Amino acid sequence: MQPRLDVFSTTDTKQFLDRLRRLVMDEAATARFAIERIWSRPIPTRVAEGHAIEGVRIQFLDRDGYLHLMCDRNVSRFREGDILCLNRGDPFQMPQCMVTLELEETPELIVSVNPLEADIAIMQREPNGWILDEGFLDLSAYLLDALDEAGDTAIGRERILPLLMGNLRPTMDVPHYERGLALGESFALNWSQTEALAQAYATNLVYLIQGPPGTGKTMLAS
Repeated sequence: MQPRLDVFSTTDTKQFLDRLRRLVMDEAATARFAIERIWSRPIPTRVAEGHAIEGVRIQFLDRDGYLHLMCDRNVSRFREGDILCLNRGDPFQMPQCMVTLELEETPELIVSVNPLEADIAIMQREPNGWILDEGFLDLSAYLLDALDEAGDTAIGRERILPLLMGNLRPTMDVPHYERGLALGESFALNWSQTEALAQAYATNLVYLIQGPPGTGKTMLAS
């Protein structure tokens, strides 16, 4: 049985939202501080500790919008899906932009870049002497906007906030779950993908699918 909206105290909801906002801002500040401590170290130290790749060269931007880079040596800890900062030696100064590492096969590196945050044409005029540092993606503004929307909209007050507060729980329908398993098998999904599809298909309200890059999340969602 799902609880009624008027069961929840407006004061409790406001306090809960305020705590979430503080948590978002505190986590963003902590992450930014940790990255800036790394950026403040000399380049040789960042490279030796696996936090940077030096001697990066910009090759070209392909038709799909991916930026192809080259490097002579890569001893970093970076893996596909990591957010990195492409810069000219000082990540605190422009030109610099945040990129996502899509493919790491030294000496080639392929990254995706937001064209709204970087002028690729200008960057290609100076193709040599770039550095890839550990990056930071600050999503706090988007999260704060989402929390505001949750507090201001009917679906936020009736579904999202009760779910986050633990006052409303999703339920699963067994026949729908079995139907989801059959669908996954018909689509030739592997077991993990089939299980995720069946759980999402059978669960009302909300179901979270998560996993590392390359596990088929986007394909499953489509």
